[in-house]
Amino acid sequence: MPHPLAPVPPATAGYAAAGYAAPPMPPGVAAATAASAATAATVAQQQYYALAQQQQQMLQEAAAQAALQAPVAPPAVLAAAYMTPQQQAAMGLNPGAMGYGAGATGYGAGMAGAAGYGAGMAGAAGYGAGMAGAAPAGAPPALQPGAAGAMQAPGQQAMTAAGGYAGNLEALPGVVIKETTQVLDAVVASIGGAYEAANKYHVRVLPSHVRPATEPNQPGTWAPSSKEVDMLPEVMFVQEDSSCCLRVCLAAFGSLNLRALQLHGYEGSIEALTVDRPCKMGAGCCCPLEMTITSKGQQIGMVIEDADSYCGMCYQQCCTCTYTQKVMMGSTRESLVHKYSLVTPLWCCGRVNNCCGATCCKPNLFIDVVSPDGKLVNAVQKTYGAGGAGDCCRSMFDFSNYILPFPPGSSHQERLALIVGVLSVEYAYFSRKGGEGNDDSN
Repeated sequence: MPHPLAPVPPATAGYAAAGYAAPPMPPGVAAATAASAATAATVAQQQYYALAQQQQQMLQEAAAQAALQAPVAPPAVLAAAYMTPQQQAAMGLNPGAMGYGAGATGYGAGMAGAAGYGAGMAGAAGYGAGMAGAAPAGAPPALQPGAAGAMQAPGQQAMTAAGGYAGNLEALPGVVIKETTQVLDAVVASIGGAYEAANKYHVRVLPSHVRPATEPNQPGTWAPSSKEVDMLPEVMFVQEDSSCCLRVCLAAFGSLNLRALQLHGYEGSIEALTVDRPCKMGAGCCCPLEMTITSKGQQIGMVIEDADSYCGMCYQQCCTCTYTQKVMMGSTRESLVHKYSLVTPLWCCGRVNNCCGATCCKPNLFIDVVSPDGKLVNAVQKTYGAGGAGDCCRSMFDFSNYILPFPPGSSHQERLALIVGVLSVEYAYFSRKGGEGNDDSN
């Protein structure tokens, strides 16, 4: 009797070749064969997992070492350098237009360059899967072109996870903020139902070649469609976290825009921004709206409705229909410093005539970004759409697009605060308030 774990030779093969039926295998031998095969498969699987884990560790160490020696692209080209060809085309850029593309030195996925880091590149010194070219001297075998399990360099991974800008808003000319339309919301709002889903926003890169408008009917300015906005590289995804019961109750009484909530801004899978908004009645009730901004666990500032002068605020809101929110920077409430003001005239009494703005009647509405001394820094363009059927119905996905050019010289944290400021304006003055069914007339 052979050993139970000893492999059994295929003694029955000759019978099949000769056209005879193979004799039946004794039960004991069949059981031993099955046990031997199962044991061999288990051992092979364990060895495979061990080798795979060892190779992955070697790849990570090699990639980290290579990243230390890799050249760093200037901040001004980071956004464009890490776009797909489709995204570059949507922004009107040609490969190599900024010196980082199909040329001598390439930074980014899908680009051909002599010193490129990213997946799918063809170059003389490249790290990534499916590359053609020779790796630099000293590169480990696992990172040679065509090596199984080749991985992106850590710099490329950071760019991908952070939405194409390496976590630094100073590298971008501005952003486009688009609310994700939820069809159920549009249907319920049209019939006056007391329901509102939590809002979601995409924050995308503002193309460097476009010219945002600063006043109505300005020639040569950008009026993006929803499809154009969707093609832009994403910087951050912002999601609201609030109580469904609270939203339903406030929607029934027409106070949905005052609800308490949290906003979570994600760069890839990393939460880079947290915003707390308590439920407040507004400056007219001596309870100004506010949002507290936290990044990486530290408070960086607040957005607060301007109520420094109660009489001035009442005149501004009641007589000119103009609303102001202050962007404040500081790690505590006591240390806040006024950096910018967002001035939102809803009628015709501001710098520009915003009456019927951001509607099918007039595509754009403008929110002024003003310095503490009252000087105009730039303007946020709220655009309803770029024409067509999408301008006529909320559920057609062409609404609530905010084009925010960043002020020159502003820091990363100040730009984060401006994004939150635009979202604060959106929630306070442009989001649904509810109460559509509260009609006193019978």
